[in-house]
Amino acid sequence: MTTTPRATTSASPPPVVPRPGEDPVGHLVTGWEPYRPVADGIVRRFVHAYASSFVGPVQRLGGHVVRRDRYVVWDLGRPSGLFDGALLLQPLPVDGWPRVLAALEADLLPGGEGEVALFSPWPTPDLRDRGWRLAGHPPLLLRPQGMPEPPPPPWLEISAVTDAARLADWEHVAVTGYPFREVPGDRVGAMVDARILDDPRLHAWVAYVEGRPAAIGASYVAHGVNVFTLGVTLPEHRGRGLWHVLTRRRLAACPALPAVGLFSDHSRSPAEGLGFLPLERWTVWLRDRPPR
Repeated sequence: MTTTPRATTSASPPPVVPRPGEDPVGHLVTGWEPYRPVADGIVRRFVHAYASSFVGPVQRLGGHVVRRDRYVVWDLGRPSGLFDGALLLQPLPVDGWPRVLAALEADLLPGGEGEVALFSPWPTPDLRDRGWRLAGHPPLLLRPQGMPEPPPPPWLEISAVTDAARLADWEHVAVTGYPFREVPGDRVGAMVDARILDDPRLHAWVAYVEGRPAAIGASYVAHGVNVFTLGVTLPEHRGRGLWHVLTRRRLAACPALPAVGLFSDHSRSPAEGLGFLPLERWTVWLRDRPPR
């Protein structure tokens, strides 16, 4: 007697449902993988928002932007302060630095002039043998929400930057007060121009004393974070509370959002006096481009 084999069917394997803290194939996640949501943590949100605070203006100014899984590069190709630089988007393995840096340098260094910056949210190896010089380890500070703004003192006028004239005053204080020594301080538009005013995420102010620009503040809203980008007071006006007034203005502009920024050690104490909390320290390197 012969029998016919019974037909068999093979069911598809059940979908893999990752457990909390694992990726779809069961690997433990660090939170910095490119496929992870930006909102995975406040520092991760700030990393991407801080990158956006450079990428947005640089794109509007016609600059060069490169996005990779491990870093992002923004570059105007000329001396322009911090608008030539790169930011690491995830921690690198110990043996991964040379390869990633070689790729980053190939994206950033050629074809332009001026100093470039490299921001790392994590400690780095010593990069001096690659031509970089250490700029410092600025503290990252967070204020969970904004705060009300008291009126400025009567001798101080605060104006939002909404036109080319105000932007020229803002640029003057930034270049001469920071200072950005490579940027020509006597040439309007050498650092930025009015094209950046078309970006609704950018907010900037100038403080005037007796009609003259004395201090500036700026912030950038991205990924649900109010990014503190630049605050500068001219030397002759320091110690009069202008930084404090402009910081309160930036906080009041986005009262429902966490405010996060890289501060100097000099400004850390007054920022903590306004309720900012220290999170960690970053690492910043600078490098001159090779002559063309």
